[in-house]
Amino acid sequence: MDKISLIFLLAAVFSFAHVGEAATSCYQCVYITGGGNSNDARCVDPFDRSSGVTNVTTCENGCVKTSLLNDGGSETWARDCNTLPSSQCYNTCVSADGVTACVHCCTGDFCNGVGAIYTVSLLATMCGSFLAVFVSHFW
Repeated sequence: MDKISLIFLLAAVFSFAHVGEAATSCYQCVYITGGGNSNDARCVDPFDRSSGVTNVTTCENGCVKTSLLNDGGSETWARDCNTLPSSQCYNTCVSADGVTACVHCCTGDFCNGVGAIYTVSLLATMCGSFLAVFVSHFW
């Protein structure tokens, strides 16, 4: 394998690395418009982790964030454990009759907090890029 191919292979491996295949810590909260005292307003997006920690739980299959938004202004947000194996949970949004439902699955500690999914990917990409540059210069 030539040097350039090895560099791209290493960058790809680190870019797609999954963090936290074992038990994962996830945020756990629910917000429903007009839901009363049991609601956690910190659960909505944008999720502000600095406003005080919501419940945290340990999950075997990663984390999930779901949202249900309707054109009339009502919102439902939930962050919890993913109950499906991670290979069967898909990130998707579906809209019909003025309602948009979204599911975002992830692995890695606290990945169901806003921005965390992208932070893990960015960090993995940066590590892979750094390693590729290091290998190309010193190997």
